[in-house]
Amino acid sequence: EVDTDWRGVGYCFAGFRSFPEAPLPLVDTAPTILLVRDPRDAVVSHYFSARDSHQLPQVDGTLLRRMIARRENARSMRVDDWVVENQGAAIEALSSYLAQGFLTRPNVAIYRYEDVIYRKRAWVADILAWFDWQVADDVVDGIVRKFDVFPQKEARDRHIRQVHPGNHRSILKPATCA
Repeated sequence: EVDTDWRGVGYCFAGFRSFPEAPLPLVDTAPTILLVRDPRDAVVSHYFSARDSHQLPQVDGTLLRRMIARRENARSMRVDDWVVENQGAAIEALSSYLAQGFLTRPNVAIYRYEDVIYRKRAWVADILAWFDWQVADDVVDGIVRKFDVFPQKEARDRHIRQVHPGNHRSILKPATCA
């Protein structure tokens, strides 16, 4: 449960994997961004993150134990089996936004992961226009340079393992992809 008043004015910067259950009247009218990614790529990425690269909390507690259990589970399974078992969360996340009408809301700009990866400068320019923000070109260029990361080769134990969309095709069996 979210114990926050979302009716305020100003900006709300937040990332939600699934549309929150708490009422968010701000997203009904405020300029909003929805970033979508092929669920197969998202689940493959999550597998490697859960297995190897998610940083574990330094404090003992429920979250640490849950993340360790998830890591052990991912390490004990082949990627195809883990993806099949965990695909529901990715599909549910995308479905939650579809159910809220995000495809047809005039206040929602939808971006594909591919656009972010391969067209960062154009994507940032579009976001600035969407929010009617004025930011100096050198600042935008600095931001784009900082986040325009393309590993030379796949590093399965790194948070930025690889960034290319469609990577699930080289990881999963065709039947799993289907």
